[in-house]
Amino acid sequence: MNQPRARIASQLGLALAAILVVVISLSTVFALRSLNAANLATREDHMASEARLLADQLDTFQSTLRISTQRLSGLFESRFGTGLAVQPDQPVNVAGVATPTLALGGTVLNNDTGLVDDFRKMTEGVATVFVRSGDEFVRISTSLTKQDGSRAIGTQLDHAHPAYQRLLAGQGYVGAALLFGRNYMTQYTPVRDAGGKVIAVLFVGFDYTEAQTAQFEKLKQFRIGDSGSLALLDAQNHWLVPPLGAREPDKAAQTLAPLLKQPGVGAFWSDGQESFYSLAEPFAAGPWSVGSDNAQGRAGSGDLGSRRAPGDWQPDRNPGIGGRGRLVAAPPPGTAQCPPGPGQGAG
Repeated sequence: MNQPRARIASQLGLALAAILVVVISLSTVFALRSLNAANLATREDHMASEARLLADQLDTFQSTLRISTQRLSGLFESRFGTGLAVQPDQPVNVAGVATPTLALGGTVLNNDTGLVDDFRKMTEGVATVFVRSGDEFVRISTSLTKQDGSRAIGTQLDHAHPAYQRLLAGQGYVGAALLFGRNYMTQYTPVRDAGGKVIAVLFVGFDYTEAQTAQFEKLKQFRIGDSGSLALLDAQNHWLVPPLGAREPDKAAQTLAPLLKQPGVGAFWSDGQESFYSLAEPFAAGPWSVGSDNAQGRAGSGDLGSRRAPGDWQPDRNPGIGGRGRLVAAPPPGTAQCPPGPGQGAG
């Protein structure tokens, strides 16, 4: 082969080699990206599954406790089968508040705690009889206690409570509420007179504060693999359970809140100190957002293939007559935050 042809062949060989290197490099990059995408999709599916599982279990517990509360509310209401009568022209002083007389048969219920105390002994739940006074509902008989341990008698139903407007309209309410610093599942049932006007309200509630506190502590220890966790954010963007590894929880809540409003959509984010990959599932009854989070800096890509938890995440489906709803290891239901005003209770 003469020299020009040898030079051309050499140049062609170098060009082909360069092209081959580029093709192999591009193929490798594409393969790595495809692998990373596949790994991310697998990880996202696993995280979403864990978040949905927790949301479903929260919903199961909420529903179970709600049904139990409704059933036991019927037990309390049956004590009033003979009918209630209001006598607004005969006021009774209840803890310094002038209230219309409310009578069951010939018995005045104002300041009489017999029925509510009997209900508590039988069920471990609290009960209240409200009388309507104008547009207020006043507790004239109750076993519900305030923060100092005294009965909440004479206090009024907060106008901000979700039950208030419904009761004025003659409709009942079942749901969670914060009453004097305690978490309750509650039912409020209006009582009408012969003309259809709401004259009183019967209330029952079951306290699950300790159960919620204990289960939130267990949830904080729950791990998805080495670096994954579950988190709960309430409607006010306050952490009930923060993500594992979040060094600035308040900043993390502000950053993550918009993401948690998009169920099943994963995204990378940072609290300024730690990087995360998170996605969320809603728990409307809370209303809370359930987040599944992976701290990227704690274990690289994160092994999410296994679970490490302090117990099995299964709710007790038989809360029992007390209605407290003992949980095996799942956090209890959501709480509608209705803080009491001065001299008022939220429920």
